[in-house]
Amino acid sequence: MQLEWNTLEEVAQARTMEVFLNFSVMAINRNVRLRRKEDIAPAVRERMDRFWGTDWEAELYEQEQTLFGPETVRIKQSGRDLGQRFQNRLKEIFPHCTVPVLMTNSKRAPLYCLVFAGHNETGVKIADDIFGKFLKMG
Repeated sequence: MQLEWNTLEEVAQARTMEVFLNFSVMAINRNVRLRRKEDIAPAVRERMDRFWGTDWEAELYEQEQTLFGPETVRIKQSGRDLGQRFQNRLKEIFPHCTVPVLMTNSKRAPLYCLVFAGHNETGVKIADDIFGKFLKMG
């Protein structure tokens, strides 16, 4: 999560580069999603702000009504769902993005989603073809 959103914006504005992004589901799970919102360290919040570039908390948490009033809870979502949320963010600056491909470890725990983004539709077709071959391999 060292990449900052403003860097992606600058790359998108140049319109001359395409991006393969390893969206770290594992880092977000470990540092944010597996913690209560109130327990997220300030340094982690700052890093997420720079990485996500917008109100990431609205993408990960929601208000739930309980007997004791409203409570902030994690939105239940898979690693692929989380990658899709970030893909939606990328679509704000890149007109063409692939569907995120979830990469897992040997125990099937999500590590990251690989996403391609760019301004050229042909680039997405090529990346989709490569991703499709990978997915067929199992």
